[in-house]
Order: sequence, then structure tokens, then C-alpha cells
Amino acid sequence: MFSLSACSTSDKNTTSNNTSKKATKFVPSKNMTKLVLVTNTHLFDGEYQKVLNQFNLKLSELGKKYYLDIKLIDNSPSLKKGEEEATSYNKKYHNGVLDMKSKNEQVDIIRFDTGDDSDYYNDYDYFYLNNFLTPLDDYINKDTSIKNIIDDKSFTAAKRNGKIYAVPDILNGTGRGWNVKTSQLKSSGLTEKDLESERWEILNNSKLSSKKIFIDPQANTMSAGLELSEPPYCAELYYDLITPCVGVKFDSDSAKAINIYQDEYITKSIKSTYSMGSFDKCKLSIVPAYTSSDKVTTNSIDGTITIPINDKLYSCGNISGLGIANWSKNANYAYDLISLLNTNKELATLLNYGIEGVNYTKNDDGTVKLSNSEDDNYYNPNCIFSNSKILPTNADYPYTDNSKDTVLSPIYSFIFDYNKVKSEIIATNKVITKYKSNLFVGKGDYAELSKKFNEDLEKAGVQKIVDEANKQIAIWQKTNK
Repeated sequence: MFSLSACSTSDKNTTSNNTSKKATKFVPSKNMTKLVLVTNTHLFDGEYQKVLNQFNLKLSELGKKYYLDIKLIDNSPSLKKGEEEATSYNKKYHNGVLDMKSKNEQVDIIRFDTGDDSDYYNDYDYFYLNNFLTPLDDYINKDTSIKNIIDDKSFTAAKRNGKIYAVPDILNGTGRGWNVKTSQLKSSGLTEKDLESERWEILNNSKLSSKKIFIDPQANTMSAGLELSEPPYCAELYYDLITPCVGVKFDSDSAKAINIYQDEYITKSIKSTYSMGSFDKCKLSIVPAYTSSDKVTTNSIDGTITIPINDKLYSCGNISGLGIANWSKNANYAYDLISLLNTNKELATLLNYGIEGVNYTKNDDGTVKLSNSEDDNYYNPNCIFSNSKILPTNADYPYTDNSKDTVLSPIYSFIFDYNKVKSEIIATNKVITKYKSNLFVGKGDYAELSKKFNEDLEKAGVQKIVDEANKQIAIWQKTNK
């Protein structure tokens, strides 16, 4: 862990308004309070000193009695000799903040990421469950400027047990889709319309019946903690997963946990694998993809085209944003700064994009173009310190507000207690890992493998996980009416 002081003697950069002038060095006065924002190196790794200097000068110009310091927790994954899996970057971040709290080190604002490769929980739920956070309801109810910027659905998704502990970023839904090389699509004689459907429908398409194609059954595998592995075919975009084999359908009005490997979507997906043909012989490779809109998008960098399956965008309520540490002695100042980052365009642009003329330039249409120099590329496209609505659009990472079209999970703020079925989760995950090398990729006899797979899941205790999940969901629904 290391701190990035805003008053470094090495600050020799230009101001954001005039690159020909030397920046004034920010030196806090004796009556100013330091605010510490903690985040991690996985989320953000850039040139801080110059930007923090400019940021704190702006705060001073606004008459604020506080200034900002950023402390980074090094959560870079590491692979020890003899181990197959790298350490969890989420868990390293969680443990780092926990260590700061146990030592009573100053932390005022905590940054949450949406990624989750920890044993159980994403950042927000981990810090909430471990009583790290201050409820923000009173602040938010008084702050109409925040309410005018952040949509109600984002605040709804941020609730935990009826209270809000984070000022969330924009709520982004993700949809199911396919990635395919533009050149392959054209040479195959297919159009985007031919791929705007589910796997089994694509494989039954008359245009594809005579072609050898490959649809990657599992484009990404993630293992950490309890060896959590993604189910095949981007199932996490159809279910809000509680474990890799138990989830709740996004399309369902009822919040009922099921064994997803007995559900039609997954069973049809697995069975359709057997119509694919081999990768070596295929002329068309289609890979499951996350989409952020209902429109076809082209990535000019690698020549791929993203084709959405439908116009639904789903969110399980995994929140990114900023919260206040409950051991902070500066909660009022901390919320004031969070509010500024979500309402003040100049401050938000500075902390997210860096210094104009150094880290980015403005285009005629109001968008920004980031520096091509690696040394000056300060910006992280996750927009990690502000609400994206008030930021100018990054021309390289255009942002679309799709919160109105986002379907919230029926269990958007439910947090599953894994402890009562920990051994069953480990056992069922091992079954999934065992079969993904044959059943999920079309090797062997489908009927025999499918039967054996489901039998092994039952023996491993999948029904016990389902029953426990539904028991906890029922209690949660009753408590959160």
C-alpha cells in the first residue's frame, strides 16, 4: 500500500486551462482537513501527483476546508510457485482495507468495483457485511443535486436491507450477444440478423446447416476462492447466479432459485454443442459476448463485430461507486466531496480524465480524446470516481446511458450466506470443472454424459444449495417488502 500525496515537490506540470503556465504547487493550510480515498491498483494505476495537485487547487478555489489524498492498495494477482491459480485481486483489496481498519488508519472514502473474483462477495457487499460503511440515506435525502443526477433505479440497486451505503455510478445493464470477426461474417454469406438469436436457433438456421462453425462454449473461466467457474454460454447473462450451478432467472417475476443445469436455456445450449463441428474445420467462429446496448457495434481495433441477441439488458445490482468508511472522523466532508464528484463537471473531468492538454484534448463535438502517450494516459475507462452522466464522452470509449432499459434482477439486493452449504458449493463446483472439458464442448455421448453429470451434481448436494437459497430468499423478501 502506498499514498499519493497531493503536495509532491515533483509537480512541474501545466494547469488544465493553459498548458504554457506552470502549475501552482498546492500546499494545504493548517486549518484544512485531509480526506483519504482508498482504491486499488487493479482499478486505477496512473499519474496521480500532477492531477491531485490540480484537483486540490480547484477545491481550494471553491473555498473547501479539505483536500484529497489517494491511498492505493496493491491488489495485483500473484502466482506462487507450485500453485495453479493466481491470488484473488478482490480478496487482496478487501484484506488491505480490513488491515487499515484494524490498525485504525485513516480512511474516509472507499471505492467499490463491480468485479468479483473473491471467495464470495463483490466489494460493496463485502464492506457492507463486515460493517465498514456509514449509511448515506440522510445525506442523499437532503442532497437534491445528487438525486437529479443519479437515477432511482441505481439507488434501488444500491440498497442493502433498506438502506444505501454507496453513491453508485450509472447503472449499466449487460445483455447477451455474439462476437464474430467481420471478415468471417462477410465471407460466410451471413448477416447480423442471422446471429440475433440463441445458440440452438443459430445452429438450426438454414443458412448455417451446411457450414462448419464454432461457437465457443466457455469463452472465459474464472477460478478463485471456492473455485468459482462460469457456466457455459454466458449463462450469467440469463441468470443472477448464486453459485455456478444455482441461479435466479432475470426474466422471471418470481425470485426462485433453481438448478440452472436443469433449465431449458442451459440444457438446449449444451445439447446444441453437438451440432457445431470442430474448431479446426470451421470457417466461422462465434464467441459469447457481453453487450451494452441493443445495437450492433464494430470494434475497429481487432475487426470484430458484436451482435446482441435481444434488446434486454440485465443488472444483478452489483454496485460500483463511493462509500464512507464508518471509522472516518470526517464523514460530512467526505460526503461533500462525493457529492461534488457526482455534480461538478470540472472536478469530475479532472479526476477521471486528468489534465487537459496533457492527458487529453477536447474535440470540436465536445468529446475528449485521450493522450496516445503511455506516460500521459491517466484515464481509466471505468469512470471510477464520478457519475458518467456529467463527464464529457470519451471518443474511444463512448458511453450510453441504458439505465432506463435495464432489467433489475428479482434478487437485486439479496446477499446469500454461503456458510451453511460451503462444502456442497465446493463439491458441485468440482463436478462442473470435471465435465466442462467434455460435456460442455461436445465430446462423447451426450445422453450418457448429461445423465451422469446431473447425477453427480445431485450427489454433490446441488438440491441442498437450491433449498437453502430459496429459504434465505423467502426471509429476504419478507424483510424487504
